[in-house]
Amino acid sequence: MIERIRSWLGWALVIGLVAWMVAGRPGCGGGLRVEDGGPAPPFAVTDSSGREWTPESFAGRPYALVFFATWCRSCRDDLPMLSRTAAERPDAAFLAISDEAPATIGAYLSRARLSLPAAGQGQGAFHSYGVRALPSAVLVGADGLVAYSGEGPSAVEKAIRMLVR
Repeated sequence: MIERIRSWLGWALVIGLVAWMVAGRPGCGGGLRVEDGGPAPPFAVTDSSGREWTPESFAGRPYALVFFATWCRSCRDDLPMLSRTAAERPDAAFLAISDEAPATIGAYLSRARLSLPAAGQGQGAFHSYGVRALPSAVLVGADGLVAYSGEGPSAVEKAIRMLVR
């Protein structure tokens, strides 16, 4: 009986440890922490050229935040669309944010021949927005309120469509 309890406790500990390790990592699902209609959390991230991005960088205009990683296949599939949007609509205010180093992001975009505003070391932004799945997108209105938030490739497309209409 005691051995059976020890076995169950051991498995419970292993499962709990794995759940704890995975819980805060992007790519695991779980939903964004921001609510549509609520205030957008502040953030500060840096791109590969050293420019710091904050909500104030968008000068009171609506903007979209796209959370991604270079290792995420769906994210890599979305990046060309974001690059085209940046080229075709310079008035569209958006920023792609990764938790990878800015140099990693810059090198990937250069290799892929993509030009778009993208920043790295966004762990704080990932945490503030509750990002747990990639890609994720948040559209923020000029009033600083979240107009839309979602996860997955369709969320990125929807946020950008809403931004550029």
